[in-house]
Amino acid sequence: MINQNAEEDFLTASLQEFLKSPAYKQAVEESIAQMREEEEVIEAAPWFGVTGLGDDIERELPRYLRREFGESVFEPNALKAEDLIYLGAFDEDDSQNHFWRISTEQEEVSADISVGPEHTLMGWGDRAPPPQES
Repeated sequence: MINQNAEEDFLTASLQEFLKSPAYKQAVEESIAQMREEEEVIEAAPWFGVTGLGDDIERELPRYLRREFGESVFEPNALKAEDLIYLGAFDEDDSQNHFWRISTEQEEVSADISVGPEHTLMGWGDRAPPPQES
């Protein structure tokens, strides 16, 4: 137990030292600058304006996904808003959940935005819309 605590203390101290380093501060500044540049890009997609979500929320989804994927809108093969296919909105519990299919050759992936009385959450993965009643 003592060795584990000493190792954790060392890692905590190392992390704190790194977070104070000029290299870390420069990386954060570069990341913020890139995010600001990407926010200036006005993408087009057929689903913009038809989801019932606000424009700011719709436009944030592809930005969020690119950050999650480690991509930039300026990279030629990066995810673009037009690569997302809107599947619709579905009520679940106290939330309305919007789903998109992400066009990818590797696997079936979806993105979702959950809007509730006190939250708006974005996510992605293998979560699918609920089955529709016929």
